[in-house]
Amino acid sequence: MYETLRKKACDSGHRCQGRCSNKCPPCMFLIDKTLPLCGHNQNVPCSMDPLKWSCTDECQKILKCNHLCGNLCGESHTDRCQVLVTKDWSCGHSATIECYMSNMQCPSVCKSEIGCGHLCKGTCGQCFQGRLHKVCKNRCNRTLLCEHSCKDYCSNCPRVHLSVKIGVFTAIVRKPAANKIKGKYQNEVVKSRTGGIELLNALQQIDELHAFIVKDRSYFTIQETDDILREIERFNLLLKYSLFKDWKLKSDVKMDASFNVNLRRVARYLTDGNPLIDRRKVFVTKFLKVVEDLVPRLGLGLSDEVRTVLVNAKQLYKGYWYKCKNGHVYAIDASAGETEGSICPECKTTIGGRIHRLRERTETML
Repeated sequence: MYETLRKKACDSGHRCQGRCSNKCPPCMFLIDKTLPLCGHNQNVPCSMDPLKWSCTDECQKILKCNHLCGNLCGESHTDRCQVLVTKDWSCGHSATIECYMSNMQCPSVCKSEIGCGHLCKGTCGQCFQGRLHKVCKNRCNRTLLCEHSCKDYCSNCPRVHLSVKIGVFTAIVRKPAANKIKGKYQNEVVKSRTGGIELLNALQQIDELHAFIVKDRSYFTIQETDDILREIERFNLLLKYSLFKDWKLKSDVKMDASFNVNLRRVARYLTDGNPLIDRRKVFVTKFLKVVEDLVPRLGLGLSDEVRTVLVNAKQLYKGYWYKCKNGHVYAIDASAGETEGSICPECKTTIGGRIHRLRERTETML
């Protein structure tokens, strides 16, 4: 047996614990040291440089979410705060989740009855609060002409006596370049307008709709087509509402209490993220018809900057914008409209002619 070397000591006076025949190892006697990087006191081996010691105290750093960092002091700060919090989504659902998951979509099961009669099996978040449903994966099971049951997904089988219009989404799919001006429109126009938060939310929903439409697929199912058309209709109504709201505030017109209550109801129906069901659609459409009758020049309420953005976004030809005597807005191309007449696409009223002679009280917009 080797004897322990007991005469030699380290600089702090600790006896060497090695064998007499071996070189003394670094002193591992634990002593209290103050760590210069964090100021905490730790039991550190005598020979260890405190700068190289990883502090094992709990980190006291307050994260951006206002919770304490869950890691040790000597570790990197966590980017996945695991404190349990209650998350309330705009759809009305709530759940207890870990803090770092606060940006997740609502995980509640959708359960809406879709066009095929089945219940949607997507989540509320995946279906954008029931506005754009996931494709139904239930089996069709209808009896074919051969008297066998159809084994395909019901979303692949059209409903009986269905008329489908094609080409509705062409402009959306073919012109993603319009997104290039979105940043300018959002920063310089939307934020300066009253109700900018509503419009910013609408822009986010438009982005969601665009992403849904251009998603890689072989074809649009009937359910997808119905959902997309309903969303486009909601955005058209939201535009009318926003124009009236701007006009109302700028003109400082006072409305009675019941009118303002209905106006807020329209805003909720169009911006709360829920689908534009028939009951909501009827109420909003009737109210905005009253508004259009009340403000016959409402369609002229666009600023020059907003009009320019809209023209660029749709890549319209440079020309002249007009409003016919029935209140419909249209454009005449600068080259064609100078010598050729045209008709209003809505009510078929004749407009245009040589040197843009407009007939019957047509109003110039741009």
